[in-house]
Amino acid sequence: QRSDSMILFSIDSKNREIKLTSFLRDSYVYIPSKGYNTKLNAAFNYGGAQLLMDTIEYNFGVDIDDYVMVDYDVFIDLVNLLGGITINDVTEKEAKFINKTTRHTVDYGESVHLNGAEALVYCRIRKLDSDYMRTYRQRKVISALIGQTKTAGIPKLISTLKDVFPLIETD
Repeated sequence: QRSDSMILFSIDSKNREIKLTSFLRDSYVYIPSKGYNTKLNAAFNYGGAQLLMDTIEYNFGVDIDDYVMVDYDVFIDLVNLLGGITINDVTEKEAKFINKTTRHTVDYGESVHLNGAEALVYCRIRKLDSDYMRTYRQRKVISALIGQTKTAGIPKLISTLKDVFPLIETD
């Protein structure tokens, strides 16, 4: 089991901003107690979340306090429970890839609403361009999720958390 996406979520309290930093899954890194490996995401396979955090800390010089792990099904449920998300600037190629992969009909354009399955496929697109663009799409989706929670209202958020939180792994 390899981690598909690794994003550092930081809260900048001074500037009141959330910052998302992606780590490329195929980065050649030193994995503590394992040596050099061709892929960062192999650290999770070798030692779970703790070894992955240790590997990121060692190679990138960042301190990680805690982690949250969400699998594909929980991600889909979370997006759907919030009523989907709206993504800005979905390209024609991205929309065609989502449509082919999900058998749904997603338009391209400046403002595109995606359900959970469509958002997952959008996050995982790799072959159209690069891993840099893949991580950019992932950050766009997380930002859209954060934005969706701001407008969902407290009752909807509580209901969503009750359904999803038991399925999320964290320390």
